[in-house]
Amino acid sequence: MTAYYTITARGPTKSEIRIDGPIGESFFQETTTAKQFVADLAKIKASEIDLFINSPGGSVMDANAISAALERHPATINVIIDGWALSAASLIVMSGDTVLIGERAMLMIHNPVLFANGDAASLRKTADVLDKIKSGMVGSYDKRMKIGHDAVSKAMDEETWYTAEEAVGAGLADSIVQNSVLPSAAPEQIKNSFTRIPAAFATYFNKPEETPMPVTTPNNAAIAATQAAEIPPNTPPVTATAATPAPAIAATETVVVTGRSDEEISAIVSASLKAERQRLSDIRAAFAPWVRKGYDLTALQTECEANGLAMTDVNAQLLAALGATATPLASPNQGQAVAESAYAAALAAFKSIHPKMNAAQAESALLAEQPQLYAAYLAEKGASNGR
Repeated sequence: MTAYYTITARGPTKSEIRIDGPIGESFFQETTTAKQFVADLAKIKASEIDLFINSPGGSVMDANAISAALERHPATINVIIDGWALSAASLIVMSGDTVLIGERAMLMIHNPVLFANGDAASLRKTADVLDKIKSGMVGSYDKRMKIGHDAVSKAMDEETWYTAEEAVGAGLADSIVQNSVLPSAAPEQIKNSFTRIPAAFATYFNKPEETPMPVTTPNNAAIAATQAAEIPPNTPPVTATAATPAPAIAATETVVVTGRSDEEISAIVSASLKAERQRLSDIRAAFAPWVRKGYDLTALQTECEANGLAMTDVNAQLLAALGATATPLASPNQGQAVAESAYAAALAAFKSIHPKMNAAQAESALLAEQPQLYAAYLAEKGASNGR
């Protein structure tokens, strides 16, 4: 799965951040959220940060929070618009101490948009909220444009798109850099909030009708469901024989979806992304209590997330790692002490992963999943009976 921002150290005093994609929480895809971005930004100790932005926009509230965090950070922030910075993404641009824009890039400002329903009174309140949000946006833009709030408000009303030259002329950027990248993809819900997309950039909002879409599936069950959806009706079954075995598909292998409608592709992608997000959430929940206790498990957690491991495999690797780091107990029988300690650590880890199990259920399930711990289990029970 693609992450929409990355942070890279470029030496002892400089870091690089790249934001590539939508801003704000999304159920359907990975995005740059304020909560995670602000937390990661706080860990950067560099005195200078190059922030590359290539985003079609998204949530104004998330953009405001990200912008405020960048302004609070003690580092010098150099913003480079790489592709485009539209809508909410342009607010993040305003946090830069310097702003550069790629020669092929664009920047766009417009009024905030909110999809709402309700009676007349509630819709009036929604309009009042939008006016207040716009007021804050106007102030942010005018710090650079210096043309007065009324003139900035008019530019937002007209959904103004700026080329690199126009952005520099308007004060939204300081200078132009060469060799910028192509704009990042814009989701349908963001596209629908724009009204004056320049013809030269309209192509980045349109999906080619027959272009295969890669879908990274999180597990074999999702792969099987996708493959089943791709088999046309009345297709004779294919039987795998010993001479022609059916090819195995890895958990993270890319499946190409072709010849499907937009709705079918969207459903497949949404199901895959939802399952993958849940897998990552489960992995982080399993590792969190042990990381808080000081165990150095970062490399293993990253490996489990990147390799697409199912939770059964993740739990096995986590328990093995905890058992390997167990400290021997002071005892005349050192081998027994090591076994006891390894089993105790493994059982504690298993209980934290499965909090609803009672002690007996946890022991039974652990031994069924990790039979190599049975000797340690016997050593633990023997020591308990002797105490």
